[in-house]
Amino acid sequence: MTAQPRGTPPALAHNLRYNKILHEHVIVLSVFTGQTPYVAAKDQLSVEKLGNGVYDIRIRYGFMQDPNVPETLNRARSMGVEMDPEDTIYFLGRETIIVTERPGMAMWRERLFVLMSRNSVRATAYFRLPLERVVELGVQVEL
Repeated sequence: MTAQPRGTPPALAHNLRYNKILHEHVIVLSVFTGQTPYVAAKDQLSVEKLGNGVYDIRIRYGFMQDPNVPETLNRARSMGVEMDPEDTIYFLGRETIIVTERPGMAMWRERLFVLMSRNSVRATAYFRLPLERVVELGVQVEL
């Protein structure tokens, strides 16, 4: 999963760098929340086959909907995506934000931002990902 719809997702790059493998089937998944309260099921999923078992999938939810990524992603099988829902592993990038004295944001604002970030709902819970099939690859980000 990635928040950046363009380029190589950092979690995929880290996995390639450290494990030196590319899985047989790779789905680059981006989830978006729209400006409308609800997105119809037929409009939630878009699939682009990039070749060699790699797919770019985008899921859209309305701001009033509760995301259920595994359920929505399972519908991609009917669109030609080769995947086994029971064998799917979700690789997530996890950013740890660090307060620094660099110029820019005021220190109290940085600390407040870090506090709010640490107290936010984890992606695994928000997207209803099965915990036993999630791998988080972390990076530290300095403010």
